[in-house]
Amino acid sequence: MMILYSSTISAPAAKIAIVIAAKGIEVERRDPSDGTGSDEYQKLVPSGAAPALVDGKFILNESEVIVEYLEEAYPKPTLLPGDAKARAQIRYYARFHDLYVEPPVRALLRQMDPRIQDMDVILPAAEHLHQCLSELDTLSKPQPYLASGSLSLADCGFPITLMQADIMLDAMGMKPKQTRKIAKWRDTLEAHPAVESVMKIWQPATIAWLEKILNMAG
Repeated sequence: MMILYSSTISAPAAKIAIVIAAKGIEVERRDPSDGTGSDEYQKLVPSGAAPALVDGKFILNESEVIVEYLEEAYPKPTLLPGDAKARAQIRYYARFHDLYVEPPVRALLRQMDPRIQDMDVILPAAEHLHQCLSELDTLSKPQPYLASGSLSLADCGFPITLMQADIMLDAMGMKPKQTRKIAKWRDTLEAHPAVESVMKIWQPATIAWLEKILNMAG
């Protein structure tokens, strides 16, 4: 059985978990033993990176590499449908998430402790996120998923990233901004069984993580 080493607040790990659920692959998820910096974990994954997928003696990290591996190793149902142009479009949206949407959300994650919050970081990160969602609205024509009529790799990174952004912005008294098109696409996406199954784990874990930080801050 394959093992996915990850935490349940990791958006990159959630992307992998959605792909796993959509394909019905049997994978055991484990938290990294004593953290990613431990000797035990780094013997397994020398870079100390997480998430990491272990398939027998084959080990991968980097979420986009892992989901591409799973797509090739388990091609049905496909999450990379269509001809070369359609697949390129799917990869574009996947990269758009990783390169532009996820980084400002990650920046917000590091700002949730009220004792170290810096509005010079928070406000630009929130604005960057909203600009990216505006660009996504302009670029995309959901059908009803982002790049096809069915769930694809274009979609899988977004649900947990955007859910976490909503939770964090709300906690800071800020209102997430999204167009009707993006909201409708998100509703379709979150209703997909694979996405819903991962949301049921990652959403309460994110809320519990945030509550813990706020309680520690007093």
